Amino acid sequence: FGYKVYNHYLSKINKNNIPVIQIERPGESDGSIISWNGNNKNLVDDLSQKLDLNIVTPEEIYDNHFKQDKIDDTKIQRIVHGVSPDENIMVNSIVIGKSNSDKITLIAKDGYITEIIGGTIKEHGVEKLGKVDLAKAIVKTGLLRKSKVKPRVLKKNESEDVFKIAFLDHAGEDVYQFKDADLVVTVGDDTTLIASDILYRFNIPIVGITDGDLDKVVEDGFKAKNSIIFEFESGTDDVVGRKIFELIFKKEKILVKSRNSKNIDEIRDEIIKITNLLNCKYNIINI
Repeated sequence: FGYKVYNHYLSKINKNNIPVIQIERPGESDGSIISWNGNNKNLVDDLSQKLDLNIVTPEEIYDNHFKQDKIDDTKIQRIVHGVSPDENIMVNSIVIGKSNSDKITLIAKDGYITEIIGGTIKEHGVEKLGKVDLAKAIVKTGLLRKSKVKPRVLKKNESEDVFKIAFLDHAGEDVYQFKDADLVVTVGDDTTLIASDILYRFNIPIVGITDGDLDKVVEDGFKAKNSIIFEFESGTDDVVGRKIFELIFKKEKILVKSRNSKNIDEIRDEIIKITNLLNCKYNIINI
């Protein structure tokens, strides 16, 4: 996580000459301290001694956790540490398998994940993920949140004239770009679970397109008032999602309508029309 944060803000850090030191798991046997931009030796040495922490270099972090190993001209692997057995394996917010050991290795051929050493692959998840750059992909395992929380809900400033609707398909972490939307249509069980939980904090309802293929990436998810969940037959959320994107959103991620009291109802009714055309069975849950 420290690696991701540091590299995400690297230009700002360098521009403002900001020292970045990470203290990881103090008090534990594997605790360590990392100086990400390496010009704080005296301070790092002092902290290491006082906190009884091993000093780890950024190069060690890169080599052990992020280095991409080339197997041949078409195949590469990425090793993932800190895994527990029976955890979901997520790549770019899509569950692509389940672990059965404390270390897994993802194998990709021509950009497509083909094997998980130390885990079981989920073919439907890999299909949804598509082509991926393992060097840049965000890989996570386990539950995103285990603890019981009471979320802080931010007050949202709404436009008096327009109602902005966003479309999110199988990529829950992309939801932050839609924090100014008034409604988000989410496709996929895990995407709906992740996105609704995040958007609850911004007081944004969702219309979720699901089909029961849930991997429980969070144990308990929150949903904003006026959210609607469509539950379809197994394996049909992708089909319905594509039609919604094509017919309602005209293949654009943002749809802007004139604001009125029935905006959410109108979207719900448009989705019902599409599902009737596709002859899909469904249930509706109103939050």
